[in-house]
Amino acid sequence: GQKITENFEEAYRAKERAGVFKDMEIAEVYWSGEFKNKTDDQLANVNFINANIETQVADLMDQNIDIQPRPFDPSDAPYVPRVRMIAEKILEVNQMPLKMQKITRRFKKFGHGWIRVLFNPDLLEGLGCPEIKSISSANIYPDPAIIESEDINKGRFFIEAFPATIHWAEQTFGMEKA
Repeated sequence: GQKITENFEEAYRAKERAGVFKDMEIAEVYWSGEFKNKTDDQLANVNFINANIETQVADLMDQNIDIQPRPFDPSDAPYVPRVRMIAEKILEVNQMPLKMQKITRRFKKFGHGWIRVLFNPDLLEGLGCPEIKSISSANIYPDPAIIESEDINKGRFFIEAFPATIHWAEQTFGMEKA
């Protein structure tokens, strides 16, 4: 418990020093068009950012997600149809078109995005399936010693914070820990 709290505080301070929270706030203001200082110049009050991002998201979503597995060697060829079927089921279960919209919008708004992929053994009536989620950058606290995103697995910690109710914590961790 104490080490997790210390790691979280270290990552939070690093994000704060880097101006991440302020930058995200500014990006959100520009995207939403909720400017504090409105002018009489109507053109200055037009939200081009939102329209631009939403157009790019719509253009990307207009394309189909296609699965084309290829065998590593000829002996894998008989398994290609089954692999395609499994991959298509994973996309269906995860509602990938909707998730891709969310992921793309966050990437366009903030210049980065996070995707979490974990195996969920409860999906598909207990057969299990990879679960794909778009995670808000506001809720991600990686080790500040890691600078490059491809090195994220080399960090000492990676914390995903998320809002939860006391009821959820009691159900998940028990009354004493909640």
